[in-house]
Amino acid sequence: MHSAVWMGPWDLEERDPEGVLDELQQCGLTGARLAVAYPGGRLLLPRRPGRKVVDLHPGAVYAPVDPLRFGRLAPEFGPSDAVRVFLAAAGRREFPVYGWAVVCHNDHLGAAFPDCAVENAFGDRYPYALCPANPDVREYAAALCRALGELDGLSGLDLEAVSYLGYEHQSLHDMRGIKLGDEASLLLSLCFCEHCRRRHPSGTLRERVRDRVEQLLNRLPGAPVDPEALSGFIEARRQTVRGLLAAIRQATPGVRLNLRITQEPFATGGRTPVSWQDLEGLADEATLTYFGALLAPPDLPPPAARPIPLHAGTMFHGPDLAATVALLRHAEPDGLAFYLWSLANHAQVTELGAVLRGAGSEAQCLPFP
Repeated sequence: MHSAVWMGPWDLEERDPEGVLDELQQCGLTGARLAVAYPGGRLLLPRRPGRKVVDLHPGAVYAPVDPLRFGRLAPEFGPSDAVRVFLAAAGRREFPVYGWAVVCHNDHLGAAFPDCAVENAFGDRYPYALCPANPDVREYAAALCRALGELDGLSGLDLEAVSYLGYEHQSLHDMRGIKLGDEASLLLSLCFCEHCRRRHPSGTLRERVRDRVEQLLNRLPGAPVDPEALSGFIEARRQTVRGLLAAIRQATPGVRLNLRITQEPFATGGRTPVSWQDLEGLADEATLTYFGALLAPPDLPPPAARPIPLHAGTMFHGPDLAATVALLRHAEPDGLAFYLWSLANHAQVTELGAVLRGAGSEAQCLPFP
């Protein structure tokens, strides 16, 4: 079974790429998903030589891409030499590396172009969340994936945040004085920008959402938003996201696309709420992530019934890695992916290696282009 790990360019800085590849392969990993377009963050890197705390750019591309390929929304660029050298070294070993691209989560672009950010029912913008209905965002997403898909040494693209990011996908130093329930969180995550209103005619839904959020935040009596109107609006959002994915697919002919998905129709965040049955022709593979406690094998269709390969992703920093991997393998995914190489200390890397070798991860690498 193919086993990959998510990692970032910061894992390659001041490192010999051959040494990094040795570590990955000795751990039993047969591939990597390397961040080439990534949002901001503050990372604690236990195994990194020298600096241990790294503040990332709020949204940058870490690959040798021509800036002139972009329109109004042009990304910032981080250091890319280590990525280029690593990809060349991985190519010599036929070690597959997918470019991990976080598409609609970009704090820098959302702040620079607030009209392109998600707008809630009260008119508040979420600068970390680019709106999939905005034509400039759609142009940016297609241009980004087209440029990344043409990079030498990548086996494909691992796509995250081809989706609406919601309120809970926090930014800056998030503060609140009350517990926010699922209903309020969902309603605060709905986008009512001009492009969404045009694509998703909603009548009085925006006003109803505002009223209901006021009731929930202030513990006032009231009835939930009409489920039929809300479900129709959510379905229209799903079609918008599907259209964005279709634009990316059209921009990347011949590039293998692995999409992060969820089966939850009301989900907001980095996973695309789409059924795997609907992905044929839009993505070549999909990854479902299980980052919480896993008590039973995930509900995946049997391999013969899958229209495309389905991978299962999980964190490997918790105490029950062996049990989690056993449950995931019971569902017979087409591959495993582990989050996040950067954050693991030496003991956690050692444990991952022991679990993978015990699980027979010495499978053949994916075909290398």
